[in-house]
Amino acid sequence: MLNNAKIWVKISLLTAVSVILVAISLILWNLRNMSDLVLMAERQELQGYVHNVTTRISEESRLGEALSRLVAGFPPAQEAFAAGERDKLIGLLMPAFQSLRDHYGVVQFQFHSPPATSFLRLHKPQQFGDDLSAIRHTVTHTNSTKTPTRGLESGVAGIGARGMVPVFASGKHIGSVEFGMSFGPEFFNAFKAQYDVEVGLQLFNDNTFKTFASTAGDKPLSSQEQLDQAYKGIPQLSHIELNGRSFALIAEAVNDYSGSPVGVIEIAMDRSQYQKTLIDSRNISLLVGLAVLLVGVGFSIIAAKSVVKRVENVIGAVNLIAEGDLTVKINPSSISKDEVGQLQAALHRYIANLRESISDVRDGADSLAVSTQQVRLTAETLNQGVGKQADSLVKTAKALDVLAASIRQNADNAAATERVANMTANEIQRGGEAVDHTVLAMKQIANKIELIQDIAYKTNLLSLNASIEAARAGQHGKGFNVVAIEVGRLAETSQATAQEINTLAQNSVAIAENAGQLIDGIVPKINDTATLIQSITAESQSQAERIREINDAIAMLDKVVRQNAQASKQLAKVSSELSDEAGHLQSAIAVYNCD
Repeated sequence: MLNNAKIWVKISLLTAVSVILVAISLILWNLRNMSDLVLMAERQELQGYVHNVTTRISEESRLGEALSRLVAGFPPAQEAFAAGERDKLIGLLMPAFQSLRDHYGVVQFQFHSPPATSFLRLHKPQQFGDDLSAIRHTVTHTNSTKTPTRGLESGVAGIGARGMVPVFASGKHIGSVEFGMSFGPEFFNAFKAQYDVEVGLQLFNDNTFKTFASTAGDKPLSSQEQLDQAYKGIPQLSHIELNGRSFALIAEAVNDYSGSPVGVIEIAMDRSQYQKTLIDSRNISLLVGLAVLLVGVGFSIIAAKSVVKRVENVIGAVNLIAEGDLTVKINPSSISKDEVGQLQAALHRYIANLRESISDVRDGADSLAVSTQQVRLTAETLNQGVGKQADSLVKTAKALDVLAASIRQNADNAAATERVANMTANEIQRGGEAVDHTVLAMKQIANKIELIQDIAYKTNLLSLNASIEAARAGQHGKGFNVVAIEVGRLAETSQATAQEINTLAQNSVAIAENAGQLIDGIVPKINDTATLIQSITAESQSQAERIREINDAIAMLDKVVRQNAQASKQLAKVSSELSDEAGHLQSAIAVYNCD
């Protein structure tokens, strides 16, 4: 009974703790969501006020542009402006300006001559002729582009909402006209009166923020860091205390006519209503969470009592299984459909599956013991065969090494023979070229000998003529006749000698040409022989490479065989160990009673 009480208390406590954690999580989640919703609502309402401010500024600028368009399209004003008649413009437009100032918040009305010279200020008629190009960029923009310009811009009188259009007379651009709308304390006071919020504008000038106009005093409501971030385009939302009340504050950049930031709009809204909503939601969440907590704890106590008995049955069955008794059974009819019933059903399936698995393991262990014995015998036989294969591979590798060395020697001899054949072919080719030069030289000698023969013939003819002339001279020509006879003999001798040399040169040319033809016939055959030897060399090298590859493959095969031998030894060892483990497994399974 004591154990039952302990189990019941534990289950009750666990269930109660679970319910408490769920209730607390629900309360925290609800409070966080309510806080996020309140902040979102504050941000949306404040952003709506900012949008209203910027919309009003845009409306004021649009109204100024509309008034400027009316004046720019008024023919008498065009003519007076074109003629430079300042007094006439005052007479025409001053009554209208006074009415607009008193009833529609118009504070500035002026004309400008290009590019940016003040021609007439109806709000200050006595002041004109000054150059505004350094401070009034809207004026230079309108007169240079001849297009309207509207929006916020700083001037001598401060920042204002301006609307400006170009003025034409007879199709010629003569300047621009501008209306400046009220944008000061009156603007912000009117906004506060309508929406019941604090509103102000902090202008950025000389790297600092200065209050242009504000309904909450002369100092910014935001910190310097918040103003800097807002000026950079990152809206800032915060909570402040003002006059003893909590306010939600937003700070957001405001842009001029060109889209560039000129300052930061601050709007502070009383958040007491949001605070009340948040407090009411928090109280409701706490009450709901407390109710859920009480109901959950009560339910957990009731449920724990109904669970304890079935849990005890499961614990008893598990204890029997732990002792090795797999004959325990759980009556399927007593199994309910709740979580404890699912646990009982799972335990029932587990016992049946475990009983079947133990029987299968026991049969497998018996078969494993027999199989491992056979594997051990097979591994020992395989180890012996692998050893013999390794010895045979070693002998084959040695024989291939010898064969590869012989093939490499043959390849080297063939390469040497190839080099000798190539050298012989080159030498014979050079000899053939020398014979060709010799034939050419002999032909040239034959030509020279023919020239000598011709000279000898002419000399002989000259000697005959000289003899005839000497005979005619009689006694006086005897001495000259003797010389002519000797010259004739010398010419005949030269001619005969030249004939013999010519015959010998022609015979030498024929012999040299025959030798050249023989050499020309030998050179291709020697080249063919060198090519054949080169093929033999290449084939020998290819055979040596194939033998080397075979040798490498046999070496790899020898390595694999040795690894197989080592693996077969390891297999025999593992099979022996596996046989021992099978015995241990049979002993371990014997503790379970499945019958």
